[in-house]
Amino acid sequence: DCAEFRGTDAGGWNDLPCNSTLEYYVVEFGAENDIPIVESTQFTVTVEGPAISVGSCEELQTADDEGGSWYATLTLEDDIDCDGQTISSLFSEDNFQGTFDGDGHTISNFVIDQPEDSQVGLLSQTEGNVTIRDLNLENVSVTASYEAGALLGGGDGGFTITNVHATNVDVTTTAEGLVGGLIGDIDAEDGFDSLISNV
Repeated sequence: DCAEFRGTDAGGWNDLPCNSTLEYYVVEFGAENDIPIVESTQFTVTVEGPAISVGSCEELQTADDEGGSWYATLTLEDDIDCDGQTISSLFSEDNFQGTFDGDGHTISNFVIDQPEDSQVGLLSQTEGNVTIRDLNLENVSVTASYEAGALLGGGDGGFTITNVHATNVDVTTTAEGLVGGLIGDIDAEDGFDSLISNV
């Protein structure tokens, strides 16, 4: 959530989701238990993270280090060969909520070995309105407890995934269920639209 606001429809402090339009929220001033309503309005809050270009396996592994990167637009500059390296799922601490643009490039030859963890993939978990597009994954090995896929461990909210392909993928879980070649688990939520095409 981006902020908290006092809302007349709920009578208390309310979380304000990012990329949201909310009606009948108010700006209030005063003492904690004696706050007069000053103005009521409708507004939109949009949060945008940094633009991050990724051109190597090393840069890929640090793409989630920058502040606010979970709202980032990640763009691949070139094909990336991780040459058999073991890497960790990106955005395991803060769910990715931005855009991952492969720009038609391929990420290949990487291993993710997290047998005690759930939500394991190139991206650990997404939340909100996420776009992942024009990306190829090749020669990928993923081991997790559950919720595992080459691209994405788990997804909440709404998302658009288009023109994303994975070949020669081995995804293994140490517990039962929630595993896929591309995506481990999808949890669609009300108020979000989702589209998966050409995968």
